[in-house]
Amino acid sequence: MEYTPHARKTILIADDDVYVRSFIKALLERAGYKVIEAYDGQDAVEKFIENREEIHLLVLDIMMPRKSGKDAYDEISKLQPGIKALFVSGYAGDLMTDTDYLAKPFKASVLLNHLNGMLN
Repeated sequence: MEYTPHARKTILIADDDVYVRSFIKALLERAGYKVIEAYDGQDAVEKFIENREEIHLLVLDIMMPRKSGKDAYDEISKLQPGIKALFVSGYAGDLMTDTDYLAKPFKASVLLNHLNGMLN
C-alpha cells in the first residue's frame, strides 16, 4: 500500500460491528495512520476525552448502541469545535446529506481517498 501524505495522524473509529471496525483499523494502520478504536458512540466520546490532543479525525458509524454516531459527534464537537468526521452506515435511510458520508460496504481505496481529502 502506498504511503499516504497524512500518515502518522490519529483517527478515532467507532463501529459496533467488530468485523467492520477491525477492517477499517487494519486498513488505516497499513496506510500509516494511528488508530484508536471505540465499540459504540459512548465509548467514542470517552476515548476522545482520553486522547483529544492527538485525534485528527473521527470515523463514526451512524447507528450504534448507547449513543449514535451523530450524538457522539455532537458531544465531541462541543469539546473540540471543527473536528472533522466521516459518517458511515449500511442503511440508506441513514443518509446524512450535510456531512461527509460513505455507504457500507465501501472499497478500501474509496475510504482512504475520502479520508485523505478530508485531511487536506
